[in-house]
Amino acid sequence: MKKQIFLFILAAMLLFQPVNTTTAATYQETILRDAPVVYYSFESADDGVIRDLSGNGRDGVLNAKATLAENSAAKGLGKSLLLRGGDDAVRVSCAGERKLAFPGGKITIEMWMLNTGNGWNTLVNSDDWRDHRIHYQFNPEGFLGFDVGGLGVGEAQFHFQSVAGLRKSRWHHLIVTYDAMLPKDNVRLYLNGQCVKIATIRMMSPENREAFFLGDSFTVGNYWERGARPFVGMLDEVAIYDKVLTPAQIKAHYLAAGKVLEADLEAVGLTAPHEKVTLLPENSAWSFVFTKPAVKNWTTQYPLPKGGFSVGKQLYSDTWPAEYPYVWMTTKLTLPPTTSRGICI
Repeated sequence: MKKQIFLFILAAMLLFQPVNTTTAATYQETILRDAPVVYYSFESADDGVIRDLSGNGRDGVLNAKATLAENSAAKGLGKSLLLRGGDDAVRVSCAGERKLAFPGGKITIEMWMLNTGNGWNTLVNSDDWRDHRIHYQFNPEGFLGFDVGGLGVGEAQFHFQSVAGLRKSRWHHLIVTYDAMLPKDNVRLYLNGQCVKIATIRMMSPENREAFFLGDSFTVGNYWERGARPFVGMLDEVAIYDKVLTPAQIKAHYLAAGKVLEADLEAVGLTAPHEKVTLLPENSAWSFVFTKPAVKNWTTQYPLPKGGFSVGKQLYSDTWPAEYPYVWMTTKLTLPPTTSRGICI
């Protein structure tokens, strides 16, 4: 009898035990919890319109052949923005009540990014280059730059050179923050949840901070004033904040996506742009064999100048850091005559 009573009580306790219905927050919930002023998840494009999930009404419009890919950096992120160059972009008008200003002088730009392009590759740019405007892009040397107009020649621009781990044809979680009120260390670059670069550009006066904004329009994936800086690759989960996210928030955003996937470039019509360069000793000259995607192999010979060689305007190094295989190097080549070496560029 006592055993039956005990079992009855145990069953009742299990039956009425409170159930924990809390589940891990989705990626979108994690982003929205930190109150972005613009947020594009790229899950749909009804009539070519990309909805701003922040609730601030700064919707974007697909331009040219920009479209949505069925995959992204992680399974839980759904679709992504696919850009193949030319005039492909998402254009955003934010004039009047939708003006995107940063009167506190603070900004964070966040995204998932897979870059397969060379030359200028725009991430997010104001549609003009005036005082207090923002350009966030790769320059022709492959350096990632965060620029603010009108703060003094050379002081408003910083290029993150040779970012360890930032590789083309792979998905990366990328965040840049800027705090115009700090006199130094006011620009920080985060890669996959970790701060990898710290830089300083000129701080802003109170008057400048009041005028700090993205302009009446801005573009994701291109520079519209000139139309010559198209991003080639995929972007996803683009969010802009009028504050500096903390390292803990940034880490939480990265982890919320889950396992990062290998990119299937062929499925979306992209190809890795980098060449495989093999150096072969051949008497007094070196033979350069370039293998390019979808291009017939070709071989040309150059004499080996003392201290190094060049192809175009670029010099190549025999001490190529494995973590920067796609960054232009300027170290001179010094190889003994019997050495053969392959280099990825």
